[in-house]
This record gives sequence, structure tokens and C-alpha cells, in this order.
Amino acid sequence: MTTAVASLLVVLALLAGCGQPATPSAPAATDLASAPPHERPSFEAFGFIGPGVTIQDVFLRVGPPDGDIGSGIHVYVYRLTDGSELLVGSTDGTSILYVRRGDAVIYQRE
Repeated sequence: MTTAVASLLVVLALLAGCGQPATPSAPAATDLASAPPHERPSFEAFGFIGPGVTIQDVFLRVGPPDGDIGSGIHVYVYRLTDGSELLVGSTDGTSILYVRRGDAVIYQRE
């Protein structure tokens, strides 16, 4: 009887973890320096951004960003052909709040 109870406890312990989906570990912060190489956009490629342009428009026209480094809002970062970075901020992942390159504000929603 003791062996049967011990076997049952082992089976129950093994089954206890089966009902919970595995949770992937949180992704590490994007290290842009080690991002896989791909064709980098030029600064001029972002010249179309203005009122009414969405994040999706940017992704379709320029390509995906190198990462989202925001906290509380999305801050999509693009590494440009000249080695600089361009940041596209969005509060909702749809509309563009700002576009910045270094300290220069390229576009700011009013």
C-alpha cells in the first residue's frame, strides 16, 4: 500500500506541471550593436513622415525597426546608413508622436 501511495504521489507531482503553459523568459534588451546586418535605411528615407502617417506606413515603406527601446511608450529605433540612429515614438503603436535623430526633432505631432 505504501508503494502505491508513493507512486500515486509521483504521478500527481509530474502531472501538476502539465496544466501550466510554459512561460518564455523575458527577452533581453535589444542590443543594437549586435543586431543582425540588414539593409539600413538612409535618413532621407524618412522624409515622408508627417501628419496622417502611421507606424504601419513607416514599417511598410522603410522596413522594420532594429528594436523597440521604449518604456511606457513605443520608441522604435532605426540604425541608419551613416551610423546614426533615428527614433520614432508612438504612444499606441499606431500613430506617430515624434521622430528624432540625436537631439534634433524631425517631426512632432501637435
